[in-house]
Amino acid sequence: MNSVELAALVFTACNGVRVLAYFPQIVRLVREGGKGVSCLTWGGFAASNVSTVVYALVVATDWKMAAVFGVNAAFCLAIVLLVCWKRVTAKVASDDNSFEPRARQPGAHLRRQRRDSRNALTLGRSANALASSARL
Repeated sequence: MNSVELAALVFTACNGVRVLAYFPQIVRLVREGGKGVSCLTWGGFAASNVSTVVYALVVATDWKMAAVFGVNAAFCLAIVLLVCWKRVTAKVASDDNSFEPRARQPGAHLRRQRRDSRNALTLGRSANALASSARL
């Protein structure tokens, strides 16, 4: 086996394993939703893979390379689409559960009072610190 064949074998093996690496991300997306997953990053990965497919077909005329990167691009796009779908369905579900205005939800006035008292304490501390620093 010469160096070109070895390089091709390593390339194919690494990209074959990379295809398997998409599955844990997809499973997590299906189970837990799209929090913490960047569509910009995965979209960038997809664009990079698509550009490599074009390069493989136009410049290198290598159908195997194009196929490998085509599969990678498809998985990246699948992840982007799953994230978008999960985020849209989560938003629709949260909008459907809030028929009452916030003020009428049980305990809303208590939460507002606690928030206002915390803000007043913070403002009081800030005013005291400012006054003491002005005296110095």
